[in-house]
Amino acid sequence: MRIGVVSGWDVNDPAAWSGVVQPIMRELQSLGEVVLIDPQDPGVSILDRAAAKLSGAFGKTYLVRHALSTSLRRSSAVANELRRLARTEDRLDVIVAIAASTDILRLPESIPVIQITDASFASMQTSYFQNGDIAAISAVQGRLVDKLSSRRTDSYVVASQWSKEALINDAGVIPDTITVAPFGPGISPSRSKGDAKNEHGEDLKALVVARDWRRKGVPDVIAAVEQARKSRKISLTLVGDAPPELPASVRHLGTLSSEGLSAEYLPHDLLIEFTRGSGGGVVVTDALAHGLPVLATRIGGLETVLGQSGWLLDLDDDLIANAAEFLVQLSQAELASASEDIQTKLSSHPNWDSWRESMAAGLDSATAREAPVARDGKLKAVMITPMIPSTNGRESAGETLVFDIASAISERYDLTMLSAFGPANERSLARGTRGRNVLVRRKESAVLQLLGKMIGWRPGLAPKDLAKLRTHIAAATVIDIQWQEQAALIPWLRRINPAAPITVTLHDVLSQRFIRQAKEAKDALTSLVWKIRARLTQASEYLVMKWADHVIVLSEKDRDLLPRVAQGAEVSIVPPLIRGELLDRREKIAHRVTFVGFMARWANEEAMYWFADEVLPLVRRELPDIEVVVAGGGLRDDFVDRMDAAGIELLGFRENLDDLYRETAIVIVPLRTGAGVKYKTIEALVRGVPVVSTTVGSEGIPGDNWFWGVTDNAPEFAKLVVSGIRASQEAELRAAKAAAEASQTFGFASFRRGLPAPYQPTEVPNNE
Repeated sequence: MRIGVVSGWDVNDPAAWSGVVQPIMRELQSLGEVVLIDPQDPGVSILDRAAAKLSGAFGKTYLVRHALSTSLRRSSAVANELRRLARTEDRLDVIVAIAASTDILRLPESIPVIQITDASFASMQTSYFQNGDIAAISAVQGRLVDKLSSRRTDSYVVASQWSKEALINDAGVIPDTITVAPFGPGISPSRSKGDAKNEHGEDLKALVVARDWRRKGVPDVIAAVEQARKSRKISLTLVGDAPPELPASVRHLGTLSSEGLSAEYLPHDLLIEFTRGSGGGVVVTDALAHGLPVLATRIGGLETVLGQSGWLLDLDDDLIANAAEFLVQLSQAELASASEDIQTKLSSHPNWDSWRESMAAGLDSATAREAPVARDGKLKAVMITPMIPSTNGRESAGETLVFDIASAISERYDLTMLSAFGPANERSLARGTRGRNVLVRRKESAVLQLLGKMIGWRPGLAPKDLAKLRTHIAAATVIDIQWQEQAALIPWLRRINPAAPITVTLHDVLSQRFIRQAKEAKDALTSLVWKIRARLTQASEYLVMKWADHVIVLSEKDRDLLPRVAQGAEVSIVPPLIRGELLDRREKIAHRVTFVGFMARWANEEAMYWFADEVLPLVRRELPDIEVVVAGGGLRDDFVDRMDAAGIELLGFRENLDDLYRETAIVIVPLRTGAGVKYKTIEALVRGVPVVSTTVGSEGIPGDNWFWGVTDNAPEFAKLVVSGIRASQEAELRAAKAAAEASQTFGFASFRRGLPAPYQPTEVPNNE
């Protein structure tokens, strides 16, 4: 295994990250070939240098290393170095980021990333900057960079349970992607504790080690020891950073080498660690490795690291008094027993052997790739779709189209459908689906919500969701995308799997729908909003044609609406597959008119409002006993009330429509907005039911003579309904002839012939 390493620390510095970087490197080298990704430092961005100076002028700290501009700058340098290495060396299997969350934002998606860390930015801010020293703009950026980093991370190895909970709560990391593996000691003992003697004769020898005396609570340690000194003999040694004006009783040694610090651990009786924040607890781990019991504050990861090998006190206003009382009552026998217990249980304390085992499991999991060939010998495919189709009782034409394309793909490939949990998918799963479905739970960001409102649509999956689905996407031979909205994911899909051809199915051309909405708007402002949405959507259609390898549309009309792009996607016209046959309609109800559609769609609601208000009163003048019914789910209360007032019967969702079509004299399609080929129009045609439609309802259907009539004029629409009922025999004969032609145009063979090359089976059936 080739392991690329990115580190925010100098890997050659023995003291880096409290001395754990070099042991981490050593353990990684035992697990594979380690390649250090160490580009030239790009430095701090001009923007962040200015912000740091401005913050400093107001007495605030601006963390340039965690600022967005500098993080992107550093991440770009790492990504460029990675690309340079890829041209000259074998491919890396995984990237391990050692305390380098700010350096991985722009790494290619094709390589899994494991972060080794001990805290989230928010927890670090709380622990290290308790007095509000950090500038607000710096804090906001630090949290943002943390979240962006988490989206590019496949899994985490963290030092404590506290670290895990911080990532979950602060950065929204999925719990299952985090492994808790406490660090081993940064300093190993050069001799056993039993060899060290208490040379000063004190009753109790305490030690405190501090790189930052404020964060380590050194003043509280000194105060507690001074208070306890009134009742027993205690000495205190301070190694590292010290506050000004130390009491004469404190022995201050300054910064020591690893060997020097090890020599100080051994003769002491107790390490005191009153830290305000600690994710990894490396000093505590070092003390335990030397057999030294620990008195610490109950904070951060210390509870995980310390276990039963010491004592914890609450970090509150009573800390000094409680600590002093504890030090007074702590006996040499208790210390000796604790030290002996530590040394007999060394293997259960945090150590590098157990850390290496956890890291090995993490590497195996991150690099585990699904085989490109399934057990049955089929190549693998994935479909990105906001809707998982059920095997029966499908609610909409869109769900049916997804089902038919998925069925065609499944004949040649082992298909996995990737989607998100939501009401429609949960209903579909309850009805029953087939094949492999992988759904993620997602919370749409405020940015995506705003974008959705601005442009009138939003994808079912977001780029950050793809990280959870990477193994499926990377193993796919072909990638299918359903609906235009999902095509925005193509750049991210290419980063995960640059080789697989991508096919996008446009259920309709959205820009046409939005242009029609603009024309139908009742005021200038609403019309302007729809025009802007149409322009933005046209730009997205250009990108679809530029990015995708294949595009599926349902009609020549939709193909002609798409922009022409040099060397763009190959467009395939795939007529909808409409199931059904000519029905025996001798028992039809003479004056029944029917509309079929999923009523949660505004275009369908608006169509029936227009029919009820503008057309139906004219029909009732000629045919007072006319009966109008609507079949379809997704009924809103306002729509129900208006239809009740108009005397229109609502049947709700009907799984099998054949009985309804047998009883219907005329099917109406009064659509005035929307786009694409209307499944329900064709379903009525192939069953031999006379159809009266608007031009929107009939578009994409080649035979105008298949309809009893097509018009957008309300009085003309009413006349066609009346004449279709009165001239019933003639209407039936025309509809029966249309049914034979429609069945050929929208049958199985036509559907299969239209599919793009990657979806064609080895043999295309000639029969219907």
